[in-house]
Amino acid sequence: MKKQTTSFVISILGAGGLAFLAAGTVSADEFPSKPIHYVLHAGAGGGTDTMARLLAPMVSEYLGQKVVVRNMKGGGGAKQMGYITKAKPDGYIIGSTTGSLIGRMNTVLKGKFAVEDFKWVAGMLTDPFVFAVHKDNPSKNLKDLVKMVTSNPAKHKIASYVVGGAQWIAWNIFANGAGFKPTDAVWIPYDNMGSASVATVGGHAGTTVNFVGKTLQHVRAGNLRYLALMAPQRSAAIPDVPTVNEAGYPNVDSNFQQFRGLVAPKGTPDDRVKKIADAFIKAMKTDRIKKWLKRTGKSSMNYGPKKFTEFATNINNVTAKYVKGLGKK
Repeated sequence: MKKQTTSFVISILGAGGLAFLAAGTVSADEFPSKPIHYVLHAGAGGGTDTMARLLAPMVSEYLGQKVVVRNMKGGGGAKQMGYITKAKPDGYIIGSTTGSLIGRMNTVLKGKFAVEDFKWVAGMLTDPFVFAVHKDNPSKNLKDLVKMVTSNPAKHKIASYVVGGAQWIAWNIFANGAGFKPTDAVWIPYDNMGSASVATVGGHAGTTVNFVGKTLQHVRAGNLRYLALMAPQRSAAIPDVPTVNEAGYPNVDSNFQQFRGLVAPKGTPDDRVKKIADAFIKAMKTDRIKKWLKRTGKSSMNYGPKKFTEFATNINNVTAKYVKGLGKK
C-alpha cells in the first residue's frame, strides 16, 4: 500500500515536483548545516579574541549557522595549530592566525608546523607596531633611543612578545636597517601585549614594541610616550606619531606588520573556504568594524584565499630570512 501511495504522489507532482524534491535535498546538504568552531590560539581579552568575538555574531548571521569562538591557548600557538592540522577538513573548523605564529613556525616550532600545513582562508587586518617608551625615558625621539641602546649594549630592556614572534622579527628588521645589533637590547617576552605595556608603565622595561590599541590608554594617561610607528604611513589613530622612515631611518623596511586572519585544515574544499572568507570579509566592511579599526590603529586587509595565501607565503619568506640572518636566541 505504501508503495502505491508513493507512486501516486510522484505521478501527481510530475517532473516539476521531482525537481522541487531534488532541490530540497540539495538545500538540506548545503554548507554550513551546523555550527562552525572558530578556534583561537590566544586567551580571552587579547586582540585576537576581541576581534573574533566582534565578528562571530555578524558572520553567524551571514552564514545562517552559529560561529562558536573557542580559546585554545598553549605552547605559543602549538596547541591550537596542532588541533587545526588534525581536524577534519570539512569547513566546520577554522582557526585564528597571525604574523607571530608564522614567526614561531620558523623558530621554536620549526619542523612541527609550516605554512603549507594549512589552508589560508582570509586576511582580515594589519596591526602595525609602535615603539613606545616609559614616561621617564630620556629618549625624545627614535634616534635618541638607538643611541641609548647602542651605547650601553645588553642594558636597555624591551618588553614585548615571544622570541620569534612578529614583534621580535620587526625589532630585528629595524635594527638591521638602522645599523645596529638587535641583541644590543634585552628582549623581555610576555604572554600578551597588554602585559608588556603594563610592565613598561611599571618600569620593568624602558621600551615596548607593541600595538597602538594596547598602548594608547597609557600614552593618554602620560605613562608612556610614542617615538615611532613601523608602517609605510602614519596611523589615523595617532596622526602626530612619525613612521620609522620619517623618524630618520629611511633604509628600514617598514612593510612588515602584524596581521590577523583565518586558516582551516589543509584539504578543506575551496568552495567552503570561499564561503567562509566572503562572510568574514563582509563583516569586516561593516561600520562597526571600521570604527573599531580606526579606534585601535589597525587597517583592514580583506584578502580572499588566493591573495591571503600569497601574502602569508611572502611573510613566511621574510621571517625565515631574518630568523636565519640575524640569529634567534
